[in-house]
Amino acid sequence: MKLTQASTREDILIVDDNPANLRLLAETLIGEGYAVRAAPNGRLAIEATRARTPDLILLDIRMPDMNGFEVCAILKQTPASQDIPIIFLSALHETTDKLKGFEAGGVDYITKPFAPEEVLVRVRTHLDLRALRRNLEKRVDERTEQLARSEQRFRAIFEQAAVGIAEVGLDGRWLMTNQRLCDILGCGREELAALSFQDATHPDDIEAGLALVRRTLDGELDSYSQEKRYLRKDGTTVWVNLTVALVRDVDGTPAYFISVVED
Repeated sequence: MKLTQASTREDILIVDDNPANLRLLAETLIGEGYAVRAAPNGRLAIEATRARTPDLILLDIRMPDMNGFEVCAILKQTPASQDIPIIFLSALHETTDKLKGFEAGGVDYITKPFAPEEVLVRVRTHLDLRALRRNLEKRVDERTEQLARSEQRFRAIFEQAAVGIAEVGLDGRWLMTNQRLCDILGCGREELAALSFQDATHPDDIEAGLALVRRTLDGELDSYSQEKRYLRKDGTTVWVNLTVALVRDVDGTPAYFISVVED
């Protein structure tokens, strides 16, 4: 099987108290184009990680003073090193040890004696997965920032509009209103949220409005406009030009109405 050459000098830290294992792993990885550092025990491994964060760690389990599980737990508790892929190395085959390694935060497990090709395949796989995860996280962050900017622009337009704007539920209740609509109706937002559009509509105009709503929900209309009368909080009547559009979910199901009210 042909192995892909490392595209960049990705930094790999090898932690093993056996000099022969360190040498074999280092030669294997350097020959594939990786930058390699070695640590003969857990304490030095933690110091090396803090000095420069590696892209991946090959970590022996059975070491004096501090075993691999303990080293992994410390690294996973530190924000700068918690997302480093850690592949455990051990001559033991017990399932309990493997499960303990995964519970500590390891991503894979290589049993000694290991074949160089197996090491390279597993290393490359987890480096690629880490790069993919980071790329996805970056795209999510960028998308989140874009959405935040869009929301900010929408809020500015919504609040500063010279006409009344409302998001109206299918039951006729005002879900969200701007200040201009509050001014037109002489009500506060909380007061409007407790009402439906029928509550604020002149009795003589209610049936005509409901008929247009039914035609829109039945699919006859995408939007409609009408002149109608609203009743202000003080009981006076205000004539408005109302434009209503139905917003649908991605599956086509009616979601809510957007109403634009011009005094």
